[in-house]
Amino acid sequence: MDVARAFTYVFHDEEWLKEIGTGGLIMLIPIVNLVVPGYAIRALRNAREGRDTPLPKWDNWGHDLLHGPLIAIGMVIYGLPALIAVLLGMAAAQAFGEQACMRMGLWMGMLWALLVAFITPALYLQYAKHDGLGALFHFGEIWHIMADRVGNYVVAVLMTLVAMIVAGVVGGGAAYLIAKIDGHVSWSIFCIEGYYVRYVVCVIVASASVFYATLVSAHLAAQVQPAAAL
Repeated sequence: MDVARAFTYVFHDEEWLKEIGTGGLIMLIPIVNLVVPGYAIRALRNAREGRDTPLPKWDNWGHDLLHGPLIAIGMVIYGLPALIAVLLGMAAAQAFGEQACMRMGLWMGMLWALLVAFITPALYLQYAKHDGLGALFHFGEIWHIMADRVGNYVVAVLMTLVAMIVAGVVGGGAAYLIAKIDGHVSWSIFCIEGYYVRYVVCVIVASASVFYATLVSAHLAAQVQPAAAL
């Protein structure tokens, strides 16, 4: 596993700022942001085939609009047991007057959510291989993805968590610095007050950081199952 490459390959693209900024902006737009998983699949495939740079261009909307929502639907289905556990816990607490029931439901929901987070890289690899919603429920194949290279898989999951934490810290820190920029820089554009412009820029920077972490995760997953292992 080349963990360092997963965290840095994005910046080897000459237009990385444009691609990441576009991804961050798209993630903020409801419904449209469903294309992001489709883009991540394209990045994963490129990395799996040893072509991690340049990054995929935002020019294959047909692919992303088709596959992104399907992946999102699959993730929602996997997440349903967590929601059901929480709702059942709340219902039981109301029926029996026992707050322990609610706590139990919350714990069960959290444990299931952690399990889904753990298998998510395998789900993306499975989808990238078969291009279909049904493939996300071929549990035998998903198990083999995780078990065949269990050491690499655990590293990929842990480093994905690190990427999310780093993205949160860096994105939050950058957004904070931008928000604190005073009158030395004029943020007012198109007759819009500088305060609102700074706020929008802060939100986009934070979102772009999360999108960057998504691409790191895609590269890590690709290393678990490179093209030669298919």
